[in-house]
Amino acid sequence: MKPEILTEARIQVGKYIAEIMKQRQINKVDLSEKAGINRQQLDFVLNGNREYTIDTFLKVITALDCYFFLADKEGQHLNFEHMQKKANPDKSMNFD
Repeated sequence: MKPEILTEARIQVGKYIAEIMKQRQINKVDLSEKAGINRQQLDFVLNGNREYTIDTFLKVITALDCYFFLADKEGQHLNFEHMQKKANPDKSMNFD
């Protein structure tokens, strides 16, 4: 995938997260503390102009009580419940 496509995707994700923050009246300090990341990491996500880890992304969306869904090209959603059971059959995942 071309780097400029990845950069644009990160920028759009950052804009979306910033809009959620605005709607919920959450500032950067509070979100970074709740997510357990530093402000620079949050800025990377919000600005989209630097690479960040999937772990950082997951911490941010979890702190916002948001979730993301994956789908294949035909629009079939990833079966998260099946994936959860396969990864940890004896326990259910807790996102709190």
